[in-house]
Amino acid sequence: MRNGANSSGEGLNPLTSANKYVEERRFLEGILIGNYLSFCKTVRVRVRDRILLSIQRFIPISTHVVTKEFIGFRIEFVSNILLPELIGQGKMVSKGFGVVKKLNERG
Repeated sequence: MRNGANSSGEGLNPLTSANKYVEERRFLEGILIGNYLSFCKTVRVRVRDRILLSIQRFIPISTHVVTKEFIGFRIEFVSNILLPELIGQGKMVSKGFGVVKKLNERG
């Protein structure tokens, strides 16, 4: 996902303790799974198995919407569900945030 934004203007602090990081990562993974389920429902695809998702990389970034600065993020994740490339997930999709792109498989 490219340029995800936290609409509250707050981001996940990469310097937090290991336990806090794990909690935040699981929370974000749950949000992404919810977004996947919402997308599948919208396009009338029935999900029969449990969706699995694991964030592999999390990079905080600074981003702007009009004149307001947000703390956003770029994440790399793996999942057992395949989504079309360039679909938007989450908040502020119409502004270009939350775009899902497939990365090249690492050998």
